[in-house]
Amino acid sequence: MSEQPEPISPGSELAPVKSGFPIFFGILFALAALRMLISFIPLPVSMLITANIVVSVAFVGLPIISLYFAGRHRWTPKLAAVFLVGGVVAQVGFALAANSVKSPLLGGLLMAVSQAALVCWSTGLGALLASLLREKNMVLPITIFLGLVDAFLVLAPVGTVGKIARSTDQRILKTMAYVVPQVQHQATGGFARPMAYVGPADLVFMAMFFVAMFRFKLRTRETLIALIPTMIAYLLVVLLFGNVKLGPIQLNALPAMVPIGIVVLAVNFREFKLSKDEAASTWVVTALGVALLTWGMMQKPPPEPQPEPSPSVNGQGSSAPKGSPRPGNPNRSPSSGRSGGQNKLDPQ
Repeated sequence: MSEQPEPISPGSELAPVKSGFPIFFGILFALAALRMLISFIPLPVSMLITANIVVSVAFVGLPIISLYFAGRHRWTPKLAAVFLVGGVVAQVGFALAANSVKSPLLGGLLMAVSQAALVCWSTGLGALLASLLREKNMVLPITIFLGLVDAFLVLAPVGTVGKIARSTDQRILKTMAYVVPQVQHQATGGFARPMAYVGPADLVFMAMFFVAMFRFKLRTRETLIALIPTMIAYLLVVLLFGNVKLGPIQLNALPAMVPIGIVVLAVNFREFKLSKDEAASTWVVTALGVALLTWGMMQKPPPEPQPEPSPSVNGQGSSAPKGSPRPGNPNRSPSSGRSGGQNKLDPQ
């Protein structure tokens, strides 16, 4: 009969510090309130760029801080599963309700709660994944592989995330992604217009890293301090330069796991002491990820669907009069995944 493992005591090597749940939920409540407030406060056009930069900083930095404090809790697989299942049900339920009600105020409130639920289930899934890590050296190969796979999914022409991000059909993003709201010069009365989308996978893996780093007593505070400005700068690159193309890479959709992984490894690299077998496994995982990314970048992009011809009148194609609405630039579509900018900081 095998002995039962002893529970982790507060003073043991793997025990995290005091739970950060009060701050975690406090930040989610503040973000929901701010999301509602943005829809009611119009600003002069001259202030929109500055205001939207501040909003971008808040809606990227604060969720990262909330994940940091959630990582301080002593997670169990059961608690993580409760967050995951409850959060998914709440996000989908409140989002469907928000789209079915007629009142913009009530709809905006329901959508704000839905967004908070998204962060909750992402945190639960991240904690569940972190529970699978048996020792800290596993963080190194996982971080490298996730970054390479994310780059493949977002940057490669055949990558599913990149195709969704650059598509003109954004229904999947609007349903599942974390939304960075946009300040407008006219009040919208509940529903804040989206400025950018961040894929839930980024929240999941940041939560996983924070839970694991607290569990294994890595450099959590230093990682947080480095991660916040990195991710804010990354989002601003997408928002400001989304129509720029560097070789095969379009800046309107970038893989956020790359900077997340770089920060985690750069800050904590000295903490990893790999055996020969662990080092060999890490090199194998890296080689596989590089091979996948290389293969993906060499593929040809799928042909774009051709638009249907406009109805003609007396043999002449119809054209919209000057000033009439036109389709948005597909190159400004948001990234599903990772960091995405749909609208400029100045919506004009």
